[in-house]
Amino acid sequence: MRIEFWLDYLCPISYLTHKNLMDAIDELGLKNYELYYRSYIVNESCLVSNNDNPVIDKRGTLKSKDILELLDREFPKYKELPLVNTELAHELAHLAKRNDLAKEYNTLVLKSYFELGKDISDKKVLLDIAKEIGIDYELAKQTLETKCYIKQIISNKENALYKGIDEIPHLRVNIKNNYNKYLSKEEIKEVFSKVLNNNKKVEYCGEFCDF
Repeated sequence: MRIEFWLDYLCPISYLTHKNLMDAIDELGLKNYELYYRSYIVNESCLVSNNDNPVIDKRGTLKSKDILELLDREFPKYKELPLVNTELAHELAHLAKRNDLAKEYNTLVLKSYFELGKDISDKKVLLDIAKEIGIDYELAKQTLETKCYIKQIISNKENALYKGIDEIPHLRVNIKNNYNKYLSKEEIKEVFSKVLNNNKKVEYCGEFCDF
């Protein structure tokens, strides 16, 4: 199973959906899957305000009022979080990907910002995250200083827009199953179960055939 997840670390809906994604994978006991993270840095036009607390506006999927109601219900703490620049966090995300540590890195960055209230635009915070998951410190430091993955970050978003993905979070499973919205753990499990059932193979006359 191929799972792709477009996100920005500033987006509380991305945080909630990612958390549900991790729980769904664990509860289903998925083993044979590939998880790819895609950078999607938001800009000011994607922000709405609730008493001076900006959140990400998912145009066309949820109205601003719906987003605010969802966050007030599921994650009211978002109101306490300051806006930060996420470019450096995305730089290290691409380094983590090259070191097969993408899931560990993205999980810890989201936790650091949304649960621990850390400033993920701070190089020291990011270097501590890199060290914790086993990325070489000097390589991580060099990545932050040179911003050597900026082309990949830009390309991730350009490719998303080319594919018609203009909202985050965006979950894509096996290319053709696309979801532009907050997904609960049960909804994600349902998506995975449907895909797995469609991919089942049966033995017939000594050969394997797709349903």
